[in-house]
Amino acid sequence: MNALDYGTRCRLRELASPGEVYDLQTAAPYFDGLKPIQKITLTYHSARLMKSDSNDIILVFDGHGLGDFTGNNFYIVYLRLRVRGLSLADTQKMHYHLRFQGRFIIIDECQVASSFLDAISVSTESCIGYLTFDKCTFDSSVTPEYFCTNFKELESPWFKNGCPFKRNWIDAFVDADITNLKFLSFVYATMEILKIEQKKLMEFFKKQKNDFVLVMEFQNIENAEHIQPEMLDPEKRPGS
Repeated sequence: MNALDYGTRCRLRELASPGEVYDLQTAAPYFDGLKPIQKITLTYHSARLMKSDSNDIILVFDGHGLGDFTGNNFYIVYLRLRVRGLSLADTQKMHYHLRFQGRFIIIDECQVASSFLDAISVSTESCIGYLTFDKCTFDSSVTPEYFCTNFKELESPWFKNGCPFKRNWIDAFVDADITNLKFLSFVYATMEILKIEQKKLMEFFKKQKNDFVLVMEFQNIENAEHIQPEMLDPEKRPGS
């Protein structure tokens, strides 16, 4: 910013989106040429970001109606955010009008790639502690390694009706030294997530706190009597 003259700063202020102006003014509050101050349209504790019937992005505040996600409007959500039915292109526009300062994010009915999650992270100013996926589909870029690297402070991940992890997913959690989980839940998952080795499973549990809880609920339990041997004895797994 020091290298920019006053006129260039003014032009930058003119061209920047509300979210970009907010970031500039937060980083350099005393620089001339970045005025006027970006006003915050509304700060609220909980909101839903979704598509309207006309396919526009809307922000719905619980008990406070709709937020206009256009023009010079800028919002801060400081506790819980639900992202529903948005595309990658939609999430890449989030930072124009929104900053999330909370710990709880729910993503549902979305096609999730690593770039999708990266775009949400751009609008997030705090460490996400509780992250839920419900009825999402995942592409191959959302690997256990990506998840552990980018959400290292996560305390409670939930996967409902869809999970990106396959066999030996737990290796990435052990190798990344994930130690602060309180809860890890797979709801209506496939049996693929059980294809893990006993040694790695025990190592994973030893890294967690004493009150850590692992929950697994499955879509099909016709062969429930074979679940434990498959998980604990790698010699009995097909393809081993």
